[in-house]
Amino acid sequence: MDVGGGAEGMASTLTQACPHLQGTMIDLPLVTPITPKVVEEAEASNRVMVMAADVVSGPIPGIDVGIET
Repeated sequence: MDVGGGAEGMASTLTQACPHLQGTMIDLPLVTPITPKVVEEAEASNRVMVMAADVVSGPIPGIDVGIET
């Protein structure tokens, strides 16, 4: 899970370096429209899911590890 991943794409970078990983990029709904382009440019579309959420408002279910960027 890459919290606040939006335009930076830590999850995309990690899955590029370690193709066996899968990730989720979570950012505010205002930011997530640009996130799929970041994931696609990293050729990680099949390994990175994009989720719109406000992580301050509560926990995100089903997440094992979080990286805050």
